[in-house]
Amino acid sequence: MHSECLKRFDKSVHAAILSAAVSDFTPVKPANQKIKRKDKRLTIQLKPTTDIARDLGKRRRKINCLQVLHSKPTTVLSML
Repeated sequence: MHSECLKRFDKSVHAAILSAAVSDFTPVKPANQKIKRKDKRLTIQLKPTTDIARDLGKRRRKINCLQVLHSKPTTVLSML
């Protein structure tokens, strides 16, 4: 997805509307099928996802494009 976004983000684009990534991390070795429950614990190694919004933002400055970002806060505030 990252390479497609960068490939299509050129001077013909006037605006980009982006929503936050579903996740900031992705598995190092994705499973091809459901992981069956064998043990009581499972360790999954994660790596950071590519930040598409950051990279489009760098390019946006060069082509003079409007970029609108939306993200949901990760911290939940409790009401007392």
